[in-house]
Amino acid sequence: MKSLVVATWLALVGMSAQAEPVLRLFNWNNEIAPATLQRFEQHCHCKVVEDYYGDNEEMLDKLAGGSNGYDLVVPTSYALQALIRQHQLHPLDKAALPNFKNLHPDYLQQNRPFDPGNRYGAPLLASLTVLGYNRDKMRQLAIPTNSWAAVFEPRYLSRIKGKVAVLDSPRDVLGSRAAVSGQRPQLDSSGRLASRRRRHPQGQALLGQLQQPDLHQGAGRWRCLAGTGLFQRSLSGHE
Repeated sequence: MKSLVVATWLALVGMSAQAEPVLRLFNWNNEIAPATLQRFEQHCHCKVVEDYYGDNEEMLDKLAGGSNGYDLVVPTSYALQALIRQHQLHPLDKAALPNFKNLHPDYLQQNRPFDPGNRYGAPLLASLTVLGYNRDKMRQLAIPTNSWAAVFEPRYLSRIKGKVAVLDSPRDVLGSRAAVSGQRPQLDSSGRLASRRRRHPQGQALLGQLQQPDLHQGAGRWRCLAGTGLFQRSLSGHE
């Protein structure tokens, strides 16, 4: 399960009394609809400036490299822990968050292993990394639909080469690969895979045969490893 949390970034931007307030947000691509941001700006009489990243590794690398000036960042749970350890976050001022009390206690527990008491972040959403497939094509090619083998084993992958899409996320893809092989994914102290994609020849060769999810071209994708949010947007006609 992947949990997204909203955390307050340490380097808050100072504003003059005369200037329009600006909220600087560092977020995932396509995470918040433009219409939602527009409503927020109108309601709060401010301007939202949003920068994007494609995965947690990119976000952590950019922040470690000196990118700053953000008011809010939206990491997944393990990356939140890395930011806390690096002393890059302010604790939440819950007195200024009157709706925090409306978050269900069970939902707040999702962050317990990474941020006990939700001191630095608030859970935003949770999703699962799942497999989707074209049922007719899998039946025609005699590829099992109840196994991850169709994505990771060459005997199946060779039959659907160029027709498989996966998340551009080493943690999700190589972590799933390790689990399928009966191995425990090796993580470093920041919660990232110890063997990054560019340093992992087997993983690099595997990902070189695959493509990123692009579900609005559904006819060209017969198997897809992606988050439930991407499938949901596809089914609702947004992808």
